[in-house]
Amino acid sequence: MPTTGARTVRVQVDSERFLFEHDGHDFKGDEFRSLCSFGYSNKRSLYTIGFRGIGFKSTFSLGDAVEVLTPTLAVRFHKKRFTLPEWVGEAPPSTTTQISVRFSQPEVHQELEKNLREWSTHPVSLVFFRHIERLVINETEIHLDRLGPGPAPGSERIRLPAAANEELLLISSEELPFPENAEQEIRDERNEEGYQVPACRVQIVLGLKDPQRLFVVLPTEVTPPLPFSCNAPFLQDPARNKIKALSGSPTNRWLLERIGRLAAEAMMHWLANQGLPLQERARAYDLLPEPPQPRDSLAADVAEAVYRGMRASLEGQHMVLTADGRLVGPKSCLAPPQVVYEVWSPVQIQRVFAQAAGNEHVLAAEVSGRQRSMLQEWEQIELLSSDDLARALETNASIPRSDSHSQLLRLWQWADDHGSRKFGKEKLKRCHLVPVGGRDTLHPATSAVRLPERAAHITEAAWEFLTQLLPLVDPEWIDYLSAAKERAAEDQRLQAAQRLLETLELSSASKADTIAKSACQQLFSRSEVSLEEHVRIAHLIVGLGAAAPDTLRAVTRDGRSHPWYSESSPPLISGDDPWVEELLPKEWQQTKVLHDAYYRDFEGCSR
Repeated sequence: MPTTGARTVRVQVDSERFLFEHDGHDFKGDEFRSLCSFGYSNKRSLYTIGFRGIGFKSTFSLGDAVEVLTPTLAVRFHKKRFTLPEWVGEAPPSTTTQISVRFSQPEVHQELEKNLREWSTHPVSLVFFRHIERLVINETEIHLDRLGPGPAPGSERIRLPAAANEELLLISSEELPFPENAEQEIRDERNEEGYQVPACRVQIVLGLKDPQRLFVVLPTEVTPPLPFSCNAPFLQDPARNKIKALSGSPTNRWLLERIGRLAAEAMMHWLANQGLPLQERARAYDLLPEPPQPRDSLAADVAEAVYRGMRASLEGQHMVLTADGRLVGPKSCLAPPQVVYEVWSPVQIQRVFAQAAGNEHVLAAEVSGRQRSMLQEWEQIELLSSDDLARALETNASIPRSDSHSQLLRLWQWADDHGSRKFGKEKLKRCHLVPVGGRDTLHPATSAVRLPERAAHITEAAWEFLTQLLPLVDPEWIDYLSAAKERAAEDQRLQAAQRLLETLELSSASKADTIAKSACQQLFSRSEVSLEEHVRIAHLIVGLGAAAPDTLRAVTRDGRSHPWYSESSPPLISGDDPWVEELLPKEWQQTKVLHDAYYRDFEGCSR
């Protein structure tokens, strides 16, 4: 039934009559002639309801007479003589086009009511009409809001309140002619050898809830495993519920592959749209279907054909969206767990995963979990796991410190959760998680220390030497966690951080032996250590009440540095007892007796 230019369509059904009304333009001469002709149609597009067998002439299946009332016409058609219209006298004036039929049988009314209920329940077909925006079925009103152009050429944003009031994206292709074998199939289907097959377009609707469907304006029963629904002039099976099997229909194969190409082109335009924020550009990946699985069904064949067309169109394209908004090729982009973006900047992420393959770029954080999975299925990225992050934290000594305490708190929450499930306390202590004062990298708990309060017998100068020497847990971090303790009961991140602090054995001051060991490791890893520094560290170890660590070194009277203890030589001895010195050879004293500086200026301990 012609609805050209119509914005509103009304359908009214009662027990006696069917009424169809629209506010489009009046019949033109060729359109009216087509109503009066047998087997002739002036329609130059396969995108018509008439192509599905429910056009004007099909209204005779409802009743024996059809009345047409327009602003300029008032005629009646009889089923037995439908090529000869009968003028209706004294017809009321009308500003719309109305087509009415009185039912010939009660079951016809019942079937039509059923079909109209389906329209009311599944009103998506409304988006496929070029102009219609409002459909009234009895007392039910269905309308769509055209919100403006979408993110890619040929796309339009639409809201259909009857479909959960969600925003949909309609993507339409340009009109293209069918290939020759498809044209012949269409002629055979219509039983019209001379029929001039018009060009056609295909369409995609993104945003509908699953299951997705194939449409031939009206929905079919074909629900392919795709992320979008498809509308095209498919050739249907005799029952008009599905489409013809692809194995015997070059038309349907061509249409579906063309839909795949349309999806690919729209996705690439969308991704490349620099005028959009990254979050909106990343939504383009919602068009990516899963690679087909071998299944013996029409729906699976449909999905495979679409995938095939999309794959061919995307061959060689750079389709991976990076954090800086560029599109890069496959396997050249880090795709870390989502928590990583909450902790570090893209540049820092590259430092964290410096040893990982494809670390030239970082995948945009706005790419969702489902989209990441699809990109991996399409062999564009390799997803890094939480285990990969844990491995980097354990082995990479250049893990950058987060820019804020809240970001570091997120890392500690992850470490507490992942560590408690995946590995034990000792491995956690080896991971670079601890902020150290004055350092831009994180340290493992095994090398970070917390100092106690300075003892009175240790001078401020000696204590300053120790604090500058040690990788001390950043006191600002400890203060941050302490100040937040009051909120820990209601903040899971803070609870996790408090647990991790205890697991890392940093909830209180480190043991004296741990402090001594760390200080010696730091000091004697230097290429040059002065006599004064040798003396000061020895005094501090005594002042802390710690045992001498294996890494401690001392200077003898000849000015040379020696290990404090060595299995291959006698231990060093004190030289502050003149009676002992009298018993020892002078030459031996030079290499085995501590330097006299050890007995002057006791800054780190009481004499």
